[in-house]
Amino acid sequence: MIDNRIENQLFICKGLPDFKKFTPERIQNEFPKVLENLNENFNEIEVLFKSLNQEKSLNWEEIMNPLNKINSDLSWSWGVISHLNAVKNSESLRNVYSNLLPNVIKLGNKIGQSKIIYKTLKKLKSTNHFDITKNRILDKEILDMEHSGISLDTELQKEFNKNSERLGELSTKFSNNVLDATNKWCLILDEKSDVEGVPERVLELMAIAAQNHLKKDQKINPKNGPWKLSLDIPTYTAFMTYANNREIREKLYKAFVSRASKGEEDNNIIIKEILELRQRQSNILGYSCWADLSLSTKMANEVQNVEKLLEELRQPAYKTAKKELINLNKFAHENGFDIHEKIKSWDINYWAELLRKEKLNLDQEA
Repeated sequence: MIDNRIENQLFICKGLPDFKKFTPERIQNEFPKVLENLNENFNEIEVLFKSLNQEKSLNWEEIMNPLNKINSDLSWSWGVISHLNAVKNSESLRNVYSNLLPNVIKLGNKIGQSKIIYKTLKKLKSTNHFDITKNRILDKEILDMEHSGISLDTELQKEFNKNSERLGELSTKFSNNVLDATNKWCLILDEKSDVEGVPERVLELMAIAAQNHLKKDQKINPKNGPWKLSLDIPTYTAFMTYANNREIREKLYKAFVSRASKGEEDNNIIIKEILELRQRQSNILGYSCWADLSLSTKMANEVQNVEKLLEELRQPAYKTAKKELINLNKFAHENGFDIHEKIKSWDINYWAELLRKEKLNLDQEA
């Protein structure tokens, strides 16, 4: 494979990334160099393959090695940025990610829609008698290129590429909305009865969060509060499992399941556009729907096969779940829950934990 001409100390494209070094500023400055290198490598691959196509037969290593290298380099470098954007999101990183994404999609489309690469892969398969594994790899590579729009005419390919970029933009916006809605919601609890049953380790985290949120100089005592209740998974899961206050559990549950469904973070319009674009993309490629397109590379192969398997799993699972819910209601009623009520979604984790402790002597917190 061609050596990188532009030295890049951050995106080494091998081994484990040193995530601490990947600041938004360095990503902004150095990732364009990665894309520049990859575009140059792509151009040289096309020149190489065009030359090799003059030969009667092709060699696996001289074709697949450079393709694997360019794909793995792109996957490694962009994967680091995508991962950081997901787990350490900030306004600066989010802006860098959004600015770089269109060029990453364009490079992916350029590779996937290269007629020279497509022709070379087809010739590699037709002029050799590979084993099952190599044939499977080749078939997958060829199909992936067809799913990238290699066989489309110019106008449809333009539309396909435009839709691909828009889908990438919408996917990012969707994720950002969920994250923003998660971070925005909170409830400051002042009474000890509000947090009764919640483990001390969780109360400590909630007290620190409250101190930061309220900008208090004096350190908050975790035993006396206040405490900040939020939708981050560690806090949410612990509170739903251990908190005795049913009213607050209900508020927390409803806030969690309705994230990004209204206001500035409303994802409803985004979901609708994503579904419409996916339908159009699948139609452009000759599939009836997005599910058919997705399953074309999977073992299930057809939608009805997936539905059949799901139904085979659903029937026994539903019977068991129904029985367990009856038992959980019975246990709750025997231990103080209103006999005239049935447990709701915000009660299940709480009563299930109490049941585990009593019947199985299992304590998740311990």
